[in-house]
Amino acid sequence: MSASNIARSAGTQLAFNGVNITEPMQKYIKSITYSEGENRDDKEVVDELQIVVHDRDDVWINSWLSDIIAKMISTVTPPPPQAPPLTRVVNTPAVYRVTAKSGLRIRQGPSTSTARIGLNAFGTNVSVAYVQGNWAKLTGDGWSCMSYLTLVSAGGTTTVAAHAPPPPPPPPDPGFMMSGVILRKNWNSDGRDKLLDCGQFQVDEITYTDDPNIVTIKGIALPRGIGVYSYKKTRTFRSLRLSDIADRIGRECGMAIMYETSKNPAFHTIDQENISDYDFLKRLCAQTGITLKVTNNIFVLYDRDGSGAPLSSLTINRKDGTYKKVKIRTSRSKDDDVKRLEKAIEFTMPGNPDLLSGIKVTLGRFGPWNGVYVIEGTKHTVGNGGYTTMIKLRAA
Repeated sequence: MSASNIARSAGTQLAFNGVNITEPMQKYIKSITYSEGENRDDKEVVDELQIVVHDRDDVWINSWLSDIIAKMISTVTPPPPQAPPLTRVVNTPAVYRVTAKSGLRIRQGPSTSTARIGLNAFGTNVSVAYVQGNWAKLTGDGWSCMSYLTLVSAGGTTTVAAHAPPPPPPPPDPGFMMSGVILRKNWNSDGRDKLLDCGQFQVDEITYTDDPNIVTIKGIALPRGIGVYSYKKTRTFRSLRLSDIADRIGRECGMAIMYETSKNPAFHTIDQENISDYDFLKRLCAQTGITLKVTNNIFVLYDRDGSGAPLSSLTINRKDGTYKKVKIRTSRSKDDDVKRLEKAIEFTMPGNPDLLSGIKVTLGRFGPWNGVYVIEGTKHTVGNGGYTTMIKLRAA
């Protein structure tokens, strides 16, 4: 809580590799932007954190960047090692040939008093698991009398080549990590603060421009070297629901699962064929009308219509003072085979940590663009212009 009589403000907390660097970074930071969105169909969106700094004292170019870039290079994860060749022992049954001219009866038990369940013709080779008295236990169902069988080959044990199950991939090098928090203080003059924990990000890209010296550092929430993203697998899931499959993938890759949808389709048999866990889960979500997003080492699954979002709905009427800017564009589809109009709607709002993808938005007084939409992506920016949140809408 803040005192209700102080001016409203927004700030950030930053950490590099677990060390809070907010204070020494303060004089260099121009802006911090947290971008998040939903994965839908063939569209892939991963949360990003971007920090723009003004390198007034040349400390970034002469020192700090070298350390960050060196750590970025070391984040390449080696491929999983090949399984070493092993051996296993296989039990081989004895083989006998039927000598009875009229064929040899197969009985339920080792006695002529048990029921007949089949017949093997003269000259047929049969596999015998073991012998009890004068009766042979066949490898399938039933027994036959040894008096009408002659040995073809003795059974025994054989050592054959085998392979152990593939070992789990080595734990990924986390690389150079950064984390960020956006804090909005006394925004409504009621002393209440709101916090947006952006999560942890692996530094993925650094750019530099002269005059002035501007350094931009970008991190992604799902590092491209980790196994859930890069290791391709082939396996079959049987008699499981989507939530069960998501939980299993989450446990295997060390990521949490938030299942925020009422839909939970069942799969009798579903194959994961030479694709990564991430791509497989994304495909299942797209097929079942569920939205998948990744944030702060968590897979979040929720309904596309926005019913699973933490903030249930938002209403925006034209020129009602709730937004700073709006940009709306309608165009014909670029797909020649599909005749439809495409809408692109973006609002720049006063900064609000509650505005995230998946929230329903109702537009009013916008004429042909009135209706219900869903936020498909947001950008939260704190900089010299204060704290703003850009939201991008799609049809519900």
